[in-house]
Amino acid sequence: MSKPRIFLCYSHHDEPWKALLWKHLHVPARQDLLEIWADGRIPAGACWQDQIVEAIDSSQLAILLISADFLVSDFILGVEIPRILQRQHLGELKVLPVLVRPCFWGSVSWLAGLQIRPWNGISLSTRRGARLDSELALIVEEAISMVRHPASV
Repeated sequence: MSKPRIFLCYSHHDEPWKALLWKHLHVPARQDLLEIWADGRIPAGACWQDQIVEAIDSSQLAILLISADFLVSDFILGVEIPRILQRQHLGELKVLPVLVRPCFWGSVSWLAGLQIRPWNGISLSTRRGARLDSELALIVEEAISMVRHPASV
C-alpha cells in the first residue's frame, strides 16, 4: 500500500509558512506515514501546471495555507481550488485550511463553510516559539488522522 499524499497549496508569498509546516510534516514523512507534495518537487523542464494537477489528483489531503496573497492568486483560485473542491465534493480528497496570516477569509463562500485551523481562527502569524510549534504539531496530528482514517474525520 502506498503512503498517503498531502498536497500543500500556498502562495509563494507564504513560502516561510510552507517551510515551517513542511518541517513539522517531515517528521511523520520520515517515519513513512505520509508523503508531502509541494511545487518545489516539480522537475526542471516539466510542465508545472500538469504536475500540480496530477499531484492534486493523487493526494488524499490538501492543506491550504490561507492568507490574503493566497485568496487573490489567480492560479490558486482558477486552477487549484476548483480541482481541490471538485475532488472534495466527490469524497476523494480531504481539505484542511490553515490560517497563516490574518485576512478576510470568512467572506469567501467556498472557504467559509470549512472548519479552519487554528481552532480559534487566530492566524499562526500571531504565535511565537513553543506556542507556534504546538499549533503546528496539532495541525500535523490532525492531518495524519485525516489521511489514515478518512471516514472518521
